[in-house]
Amino acid sequence: MLLVIDVGNTNTVLGLYDGQELIRDWRIRTVTDHTVDEYGVLILALYRNGHLDTGRSRRSSSPALSRRCSTSSSRSAGSTSM
Repeated sequence: MLLVIDVGNTNTVLGLYDGQELIRDWRIRTVTDHTVDEYGVLILALYRNGHLDTGRSRRSSSPALSRRCSTSSSRSAGSTSM
């Protein structure tokens, strides 16, 4: 399983892939003042709801949010971002 995170200026889109197949996707608001921990809580909730694994990748037009999402997903999964 692979969790892909696309952080945009308005929305953040998350997708769960099993190989080439998109299993689940979510669209959430991009909030620039959320903390790493707040994103971590959200990602953990999605992990639990979607039974996600720890492999992931991200693409973003917002470097500050990329760092927050990367840090929070790494903390949640106990590994580093790709």
